[in-house]
Amino acid sequence: MRLARIVCALYLLVFLAGCSTFFSTYDEVINVKRSTLNVKNDPVAYAKFKQAFVYLGEDVLIDASESISLSGLPLSYRWWILEKPEASKAALTVPDNINPSQNMGLRSSRREILSTASPLSPRVRLKIDQPGDYRIRLVVNDGQFDSYPFDFLYSTNLEHLDRVRIVAMGDAGTGSRSQRYVGDAIAEVCKALSCDFVLGMGDNIYNAGPKSVNDIQFEEKFERAYTRLSLPFFMVLGNHDSSGLSPGDGGFNARGQIEVDYQAYSDIWTMPDRYYEIAAPLQGQKIRRQPNQNPQPLISLFALDSTPLTSAPDFVPRYRIGLYSKNMGNWLSAGLHNSRAQWKFAYAHHPYLSNGKHGNAGNYDSVGDYAEKLKKYFPKLNKYLFQRVAGTYYRDFFDQHMCGKVDMYLAGHDHNMQWLAPNERCGKTHFVISGAGAKSNKIKQANRNPAYWQCSETIGFFLFDIIADQMTTSIYRVDPTTGEYDLAYQARFSQRDPLKVDVIQGENSCAAI
Repeated sequence: MRLARIVCALYLLVFLAGCSTFFSTYDEVINVKRSTLNVKNDPVAYAKFKQAFVYLGEDVLIDASESISLSGLPLSYRWWILEKPEASKAALTVPDNINPSQNMGLRSSRREILSTASPLSPRVRLKIDQPGDYRIRLVVNDGQFDSYPFDFLYSTNLEHLDRVRIVAMGDAGTGSRSQRYVGDAIAEVCKALSCDFVLGMGDNIYNAGPKSVNDIQFEEKFERAYTRLSLPFFMVLGNHDSSGLSPGDGGFNARGQIEVDYQAYSDIWTMPDRYYEIAAPLQGQKIRRQPNQNPQPLISLFALDSTPLTSAPDFVPRYRIGLYSKNMGNWLSAGLHNSRAQWKFAYAHHPYLSNGKHGNAGNYDSVGDYAEKLKKYFPKLNKYLFQRVAGTYYRDFFDQHMCGKVDMYLAGHDHNMQWLAPNERCGKTHFVISGAGAKSNKIKQANRNPAYWQCSETIGFFLFDIIADQMTTSIYRVDPTTGEYDLAYQARFSQRDPLKVDVIQGENSCAAI
């Protein structure tokens, strides 16, 4: 009995030592703010291509059939032309395959707001008969309420269309020479190309996250690496940022709140909440605190906190997987539904698909394989531990809320760079792994998922250049010894055909820099 008491006492001491930061930070946990859940708008006017580069003589089909009424009520459509070139005679017309029995009643005018209750067509055509800009507006009505207006811009001039340049990299917070080299390379590229902001995909402070907003690690592992950059860094949390009993276990999510609070102490570190939306081009005077202020952006990016859904169980009730998944899922579902952005991205630390050592969600680090064999003998351990660290719950979350609903999903966790192709399960969604902001490791199974490009044991970053309905993806590698960098791969695709990727430069395999 005495021996048992001694063993229990020793275990308790080890446990308390591991939890020391938990108790020291508990007051912060009590005061942590909760994310406000969005309410879904109803009805919503929406079309895929709010902006497009067009050619003189092109016959543009505008399809708003994805407009929606959550109430299930039939929608009527009201269209008008707000602006067109001075000599243009363009008008909105109904395609030949639309039922002619419908009362279309389409009108066009230079600055006219049309008011009619006629059930107009969800699809119209516009002939580009003069060079210049064509601005069109759509409002849908469900018999009770009008939607917010949805505005279109089609132009023969690329310079008149919205453009956003985004850098993406993760797993950077080491304070190492490699991290500084990547930061310097980003600074050089963005000096030439005028980038808008950087996405940081988690594991921002290795190995166990910060202890307070005054922790010297913020200076050593973030600020010093990016002194040449004045861009906002929109960060998300990784498992190392929320370490509990051991580095990287992700079991103490209150620690992650320190990184949210650090925004007030930095000129570039930006994390307005644990999950939040960015609407770009950025607008307003407080873009770091309120980055979602553009009412009709070219691109909406949804920053997510994947750690509570993938890591060790947390003691604090609000971070328990069921509640956290529900709250973040409701917020994300409403945000995607309400967004009038042409492009929709989501990003988090943990991947959905990866050819790296961590692998695909549902079988991270091959835990899913072991769990399948052991679930018969340890059903509760399988449910509460094995399945969460295998990424099964995060895979289910992704399937429900993001699969086929976002154009691209970005993650880190694996310390390499991959651009993976859409698959049958998720339709149009592309997948990017950019976890080489300071560390590198091997691609473990290069053929696990089809890839446009992937590279083992290299550091670097992605750059996405989005103009209207076209996106060019550039992948830069950095030499960890010299800091030299090169453009390893560049390709472009259009939203009109997201599965057709045209290579501009580079091969799909990666040679040494």
